[in-house]
Amino acid sequence: MAAFAALSIDVVQLSDQASYRAKDYVSLPADTVMVFHGGGNFGDLYPDIHARRLTELVDLADFRLVVMPQRLSFTDDSDAGIDETRRVLESLPRLTLLWRDRLGADLASELFPSTRSLLVPDAAFGLKATPRTPRQGLGRIGVLARTDAESAGQFGPDAEPWPVADWSYRGAGWGAAAAALAGDRALLRLIRRNPVLARTGAARWLYRHHARLLTAIARHGGLGRNGAVVVNRFHAWIAAVLTGVDVVAVETVPPKIGPMVSTWFPEEPPIAMMPTVALERARAHWC
Repeated sequence: MAAFAALSIDVVQLSDQASYRAKDYVSLPADTVMVFHGGGNFGDLYPDIHARRLTELVDLADFRLVVMPQRLSFTDDSDAGIDETRRVLESLPRLTLLWRDRLGADLASELFPSTRSLLVPDAAFGLKATPRTPRQGLGRIGVLARTDAESAGQFGPDAEPWPVADWSYRGAGWGAAAAALAGDRALLRLIRRNPVLARTGAARWLYRHHARLLTAIARHGGLGRNGAVVVNRFHAWIAAVLTGVDVVAVETVPPKIGPMVSTWFPEEPPIAMMPTVALERARAHWC
């Protein structure tokens, strides 16, 4: 939202998965550009989300469509999913797809040759860099790790030898932050469904509050408390880069961080691919 404001671009409508209604967009001017946020996966790795995205793209086909930078990934047995996605995209001549790594951009050109694809950095790199004041000595080492299917079971909340945290672990003190984010989203849905509240600008204020809360989580709830961190969350790695935290990254499944590093940071050392290697590398580098 701040980027649009800086570019003097007027945002005339906001929605998310819960509040999207195609009828809300019918009366918008024909030159309106529909921007779909990225930061996730384009493909059927999460089939319900992907199917909803394709439906919304078709709903809004009369407008220019831009899907912000994402990774491209389909499940191993998803030829039908690729074919269906290609069929939908071929019906959308005003669509532009943005990819955050060269692997995704090259694959998109191969799979969807009739759709415009561009390689651009992940939108999170547009956040302001806020390097921390260097500490005397290393201090504590932490692990900020997802534990869902993309982690391939690498970590758990009780992993050793260093404490593991994530925004979803109530035991790690993140429960209040997660509850606040959920409350923000519920309030935003209420605002969008009430025309009077929507005209007050309350939704934009809430988006800014939401962003500040996420930033506080990254800086203080996990990264900010550590002298160094081991991560397997893609955006936790970006947050570490922007805040100057020493970081060792463990690859997700399918790979996210490695393709980004090789695309935009070709001279960075290779990232660790397994958690034991990451921890040993951390010990050798920091201890």
